[in-house]
Amino acid sequence: MTRRWIAPLVLLLAGCGGGGATPTATPQASGRALGEALDAELERTTESAGLQGAASVLVVDGEVVWAGATGMADVEAQRLMTATTPVYFASVSKTVTAAVALRLAEQGRLRLDDPVRRWVPEWRGPRTVTLRELLRHTSGVRDPPEAFFIAQVERPARPITPSDWIRSLPARESGQAYANANFILAGLAIKRAAGPSWDRVRHEVAPDLVLQPDERVPGRPARFYWYPNGVGDPQPHGDDAGWVPSTAMATGAWTAGAWAGTTEALAQWADRLFRGEVLEPASLEAMTEEGLGLARLTEEGDEVWGHQGHAPGVHTELWHLPARDLTLFTVVNDDLISGPDQQRALLRVALGVTP
Repeated sequence: MTRRWIAPLVLLLAGCGGGGATPTATPQASGRALGEALDAELERTTESAGLQGAASVLVVDGEVVWAGATGMADVEAQRLMTATTPVYFASVSKTVTAAVALRLAEQGRLRLDDPVRRWVPEWRGPRTVTLRELLRHTSGVRDPPEAFFIAQVERPARPITPSDWIRSLPARESGQAYANANFILAGLAIKRAAGPSWDRVRHEVAPDLVLQPDERVPGRPARFYWYPNGVGDPQPHGDDAGWVPSTAMATGAWTAGAWAGTTEALAQWADRLFRGEVLEPASLEAMTEEGLGLARLTEEGDEVWGHQGHAPGVHTELWHLPARDLTLFTVVNDDLISGPDQQRALLRVALGVTP
């Protein structure tokens, strides 16, 4: 049976808000027992799904209490996956991009209610659409047709420019719609607002993460496996040009999906973000209450802030439980998985819940 192998980077978590809460509990298990239990669950869920590799990191009360990995980062080279293997974050990148936008707003370089066309005049959408609406996916902007995304996979060495995006956008519609195009337009706006300090602002907000193609990921990244010939025939996706996973994806996903680094670095960054160590309190409140680059769901009775990413060769899950001061981030270098089941299983172990 042939899989449907191409889709935009999609967010499947519903909702867009979340109120603050006082941390009240940490995982019931601790220390070596917790690590062993999480290692076993990560291995079990990875093997049962037939995935090439996975890495996951748990941060509690600001400390990494577990960093686990299983399977292969590179099947052909027999290189093991680790929590410090460079990966790309797919649509979890949107959370990082939103944080950069909020930092620029804190500095007075832009306003969230600026019209998009103030910063991106070549986009011919309505003058009333704002940057805030882009970050909330309420702008009415829709993604290009599926052929636009298929081309990025079939021609991995071809760079994609923001101008390519703008030329390919369909007519705007009313209402809320999750679209990568929102964060491509937002990326253009915030890069132009930052001006010559673009590199410095990014590094201030997320010093251990990199935004492709503005910079390259250091180290030997994982390879990312997809299934153009159907289940049972994983193929590495990429063009070996140094971008993760390919030139087309790094340039085409950009601020919507091409932030990269290690699983451990993203987990620690997200934990600092949600603990109030990256943005000012008012900015973090806007982010969580309005759903700027974030979504909300409920797991095991806990409110969860986070984001999900899925693209050819990768699946990512970022969850933060504010009431428990707990952050869990997982990356799979295989696109057989497209839902939160593995993340949910790891969280249940972390919380000491019997399946």
